[in-house]
Amino acid sequence: MKKAKMIAATALIGASFAGGIGATVHAESPNMTKTTNIKDEQKQMALNTLLGLYSKAQEGKVYGGFSDQFVVGETTRTEVYNSIGKPYSVEGNFEHYSGSMGQASYDFSYDKKGVLKEVRYFGTNVERQTNLGGITPDMMIKHLGKEDRTHIITGTNETNHIYDLGDYTLEFMESADHTISHVNLVAQ
Repeated sequence: MKKAKMIAATALIGASFAGGIGATVHAESPNMTKTTNIKDEQKQMALNTLLGLYSKAQEGKVYGGFSDQFVVGETTRTEVYNSIGKPYSVEGNFEHYSGSMGQASYDFSYDKKGVLKEVRYFGTNVERQTNLGGITPDMMIKHLGKEDRTHIITGTNETNHIYDLGDYTLEFMESADHTISHVNLVAQ
């Protein structure tokens, strides 16, 4: 009996390596379903990010964990510092806050009075496809409508997809590889 089971198992393994149907279909089916579910889940998470960015931007609020605290055109540098501390680094007019462990990175810029005038949202570096890396221009058009205007940045070959939201503009920066590198929220 043991010898018969051993022969059957060997034949089944041999058939799967030789392109047979048997075990190969059963071994791949759960993985294919799992992969499909993961991709669908990632797309849904990216869509949630897109819709969250747009929704918060309509109120001038910064998307992310502290979104209800910071409003472009209202929040002061002092309020930001008191809430999340001083920036990790400063480059030009932007103060950079680095994300970690699934937290997004941001750049903040202030006007001469120290009022927040622009925020750049860079998303997360880990599992990027679940946020900005999963947002495509086609997805933006499908869910937000066509942008109000675009602007090509010749030095970087980026396309800026601009949505006018009354007191604010929301700008999706599309890299040359057609992924969204960052999103700007700017007070008008």
